[in-house]
Amino acid sequence: MAENLVAVVNPDGTIIGSAASGTQPVSGTVTSNAGTGPSVANSWNMRITDGVDITPVSTSTLGNQLLVSAGSLTAGKSLAAVVVNTTGTTVDFGSAKSNMTGMVVITGTLTTATVTLELSLDNVNWASSTVSTVATTAGTYPLYSIGRPARYARVTLSAYTGTATVTADIMGA
Repeated sequence: MAENLVAVVNPDGTIIGSAASGTQPVSGTVTSNAGTGPSVANSWNMRITDGVDITPVSTSTLGNQLLVSAGSLTAGKSLAAVVVNTTGTTVDFGSAKSNMTGMVVITGTLTTATVTLELSLDNVNWASSTVSTVATTAGTYPLYSIGRPARYARVTLSAYTGTATVTADIMGA
Protein backbone atom coordinates (compact mmCIF):
# COMPACT_ATOMS: atom_id res chain seq x y z
CA MET A 1 0.00 0.00 0.00
CA ALA A 2 1.34 3.42 -1.01
CA GLU A 3 1.55 6.13 1.65
CA ASN A 4 1.44 9.88 1.27
CA LEU A 5 4.38 11.86 2.64
CA VAL A 6 3.61 15.57 3.02
CA ALA A 7 5.82 18.31 4.44
CA VAL A 8 4.86 21.97 4.19
CA VAL A 9 6.70 24.72 6.06
CA ASN A 10 4.66 27.82 6.91
CA PRO A 11 6.28 31.28 6.86
CA ASP A 12 6.07 31.32 10.69
CA GLY A 13 8.37 28.27 10.87
CA THR A 14 5.81 25.64 11.71
CA ILE A 15 5.73 22.37 9.82
CA ILE A 16 2.42 20.93 8.78
CA GLY A 17 2.65 17.15 8.47
CA SER A 18 -0.04 14.58 7.78
CA ALA A 19 -3.41 14.90 9.45
CA ALA A 20 -2.26 12.42 12.12
CA SER A 21 0.77 14.46 13.19
CA GLY A 22 -0.77 17.97 13.12
CA THR A 23 1.24 21.19 13.37
CA GLN A 24 4.61 21.10 15.09
CA PRO A 25 6.86 24.06 16.12
CA VAL A 26 10.35 24.16 14.69
CA SER A 27 13.49 25.23 16.54
CA GLY A 28 17.15 24.36 16.10
CA THR A 29 18.15 21.78 13.51
CA VAL A 30 15.48 19.62 11.93
CA THR A 31 16.43 16.25 10.44
CA SER A 32 14.14 13.76 8.82
CA ASN A 33 14.71 10.29 7.47
CA ALA A 34 12.05 8.54 5.42
CA GLY A 35 13.90 5.26 5.73
CA THR A 36 14.55 2.82 2.91
CA GLY A 37 12.43 3.56 -0.10
CA PRO A 38 9.82 0.99 -1.11
CA SER A 39 9.65 -0.77 -4.47
CA VAL A 40 8.36 1.19 -7.49
CA ALA A 41 4.96 -0.51 -7.25
CA ASN A 42 4.64 0.58 -3.60
CA SER A 43 6.48 3.88 -3.88
CA TRP A 44 5.54 7.03 -2.03
CA ASN A 45 3.10 9.31 -3.80
CA MET A 46 4.58 12.67 -4.73
CA ARG A 47 2.35 15.60 -5.61
CA ILE A 48 3.44 19.07 -6.54
CA THR A 49 0.76 21.60 -5.71
CA ASP A 50 0.12 25.29 -5.24
CA GLY A 51 -2.48 24.38 -2.63
CA VAL A 52 -5.28 24.27 -5.20
CA ASP A 53 -4.16 22.33 -8.26
CA ILE A 54 -2.07 19.16 -8.37
CA THR A 55 0.55 18.90 -11.12
CA PRO A 56 0.31 15.50 -12.83
CA VAL A 57 3.31 13.53 -14.04
CA SER A 58 2.74 11.83 -17.38
CA THR A 59 4.18 8.42 -18.15
CA SER A 60 2.65 8.24 -21.62
CA THR A 61 4.38 6.95 -24.72
CA LEU A 62 5.35 10.59 -25.37
CA GLY A 63 7.97 10.23 -22.63
CA ASN A 64 7.94 11.04 -18.93
CA GLN A 65 6.99 14.67 -18.50
CA LEU A 66 6.19 16.99 -15.65
CA LEU A 67 3.21 19.02 -16.78
CA VAL A 68 3.38 22.61 -15.63
CA SER A 69 0.62 24.09 -17.77
CA ALA A 70 -2.61 23.04 -19.36
CA GLY A 71 -2.74 22.06 -23.00
CA SER A 72 -2.46 19.15 -25.35
CA LEU A 73 0.02 16.29 -25.01
CA THR A 74 -1.48 14.38 -27.87
CA ALA A 75 -2.45 15.39 -31.37
CA GLY A 76 -5.38 17.77 -31.47
CA LYS A 77 -8.00 17.82 -34.21
CA SER A 78 -8.17 21.08 -36.14
CA LEU A 79 -10.36 20.00 -39.08
CA ALA A 80 -12.95 17.25 -38.56
CA ALA A 81 -14.31 15.91 -41.86
CA VAL A 82 -15.07 19.36 -43.29
CA VAL A 83 -16.43 19.87 -46.81
CA VAL A 84 -16.23 23.69 -47.15
CA ASN A 85 -13.58 26.40 -46.85
CA THR A 86 -13.05 26.96 -43.13
CA THR A 87 -10.68 27.98 -40.37
CA GLY A 88 -9.90 24.94 -38.25
CA THR A 89 -10.34 24.56 -34.51
CA THR A 90 -7.46 25.91 -32.45
CA VAL A 91 -5.13 23.39 -30.79
CA ASP A 92 -3.66 24.72 -27.51
CA PHE A 93 -0.34 23.15 -26.53
CA GLY A 94 -0.27 24.82 -23.08
CA SER A 95 3.12 26.39 -23.74
CA ALA A 96 5.16 27.33 -26.79
CA LYS A 97 6.30 24.49 -29.04
CA SER A 98 8.99 25.09 -31.66
CA ASN A 99 8.04 22.26 -33.98
CA MET A 100 4.56 21.47 -35.32
CA THR A 101 3.35 18.63 -37.51
CA GLY A 102 -0.01 18.78 -39.19
CA MET A 103 -1.39 15.62 -40.81
CA VAL A 104 -4.12 16.34 -43.36
CA VAL A 105 -6.20 13.45 -44.70
CA ILE A 106 -8.44 14.01 -47.72
CA THR A 107 -10.93 11.35 -48.80
CA GLY A 108 -13.38 11.43 -51.71
CA THR A 109 -13.35 13.38 -54.98
CA LEU A 110 -11.26 16.54 -54.91
CA THR A 111 -10.61 19.11 -57.61
CA THR A 112 -8.41 21.38 -55.51
CA ALA A 113 -7.84 22.47 -51.93
CA THR A 114 -5.22 24.55 -50.16
CA VAL A 115 -4.40 23.63 -46.55
CA THR A 116 -2.28 25.96 -44.45
CA LEU A 117 -0.78 25.56 -40.98
CA GLU A 118 -1.26 28.77 -38.97
CA LEU A 119 0.41 29.68 -35.66
CA SER A 120 -0.37 32.11 -32.83
CA LEU A 121 1.28 33.24 -29.61
CA ASP A 122 -1.92 34.57 -28.02
CA ASN A 123 -4.85 32.81 -29.78
CA VAL A 124 -5.90 36.20 -31.19
CA ASN A 125 -3.30 37.16 -33.80
CA TRP A 126 -2.61 34.46 -36.39
CA ALA A 127 0.07 34.09 -39.06
CA SER A 128 0.77 31.52 -41.69
CA SER A 129 3.63 29.26 -40.69
CA THR A 130 4.57 29.54 -44.39
CA VAL A 131 3.71 25.84 -44.59
CA SER A 132 0.88 24.98 -46.95
CA THR A 133 0.08 22.54 -49.70
CA VAL A 134 -2.24 22.54 -52.69
CA ALA A 135 -3.94 19.16 -53.03
CA THR A 136 -5.61 17.99 -56.23
CA THR A 137 -6.35 14.38 -55.25
CA ALA A 138 -7.37 12.48 -52.16
CA GLY A 139 -4.49 11.41 -49.92
CA THR A 140 -2.44 12.23 -46.85
CA TYR A 141 -0.56 15.52 -46.77
CA PRO A 142 1.91 16.34 -43.97
CA LEU A 143 2.58 19.94 -42.92
CA TYR A 144 5.85 20.54 -41.02
CA SER A 145 6.78 23.78 -39.25
CA ILE A 146 10.24 23.69 -37.66
CA GLY A 147 11.83 26.29 -35.42
CA ARG A 148 8.80 28.61 -35.20
CA PRO A 149 7.68 28.66 -31.54
CA ALA A 150 3.95 29.14 -30.89
CA ARG A 151 1.46 28.02 -28.26
CA TYR A 152 -1.54 27.72 -30.60
CA ALA A 153 -1.92 26.11 -34.03
CA ARG A 154 -4.70 25.46 -36.51
CA VAL A 155 -5.18 24.36 -40.11
CA THR A 156 -7.18 26.39 -42.58
CA LEU A 157 -8.86 25.05 -45.71
CA SER A 158 -9.26 27.40 -48.67
CA ALA A 159 -9.78 27.29 -52.45
CA TYR A 160 -11.74 24.07 -51.92
CA THR A 161 -13.72 22.51 -54.78
CA GLY A 162 -14.98 18.94 -54.93
CA THR A 163 -16.93 16.54 -52.73
CA ALA A 164 -14.06 15.31 -50.55
CA THR A 165 -13.86 15.50 -46.75
CA VAL A 166 -10.80 17.04 -45.13
CA THR A 167 -9.50 16.12 -41.66
CA ALA A 168 -6.41 17.59 -39.98
CA ASP A 169 -4.60 16.75 -36.72
CA ILE A 170 -1.73 18.78 -35.24
CA MET A 171 1.03 17.77 -32.81
CA GLY A 172 3.60 20.13 -31.28
CA ALA A 173 6.96 19.39 -29.68
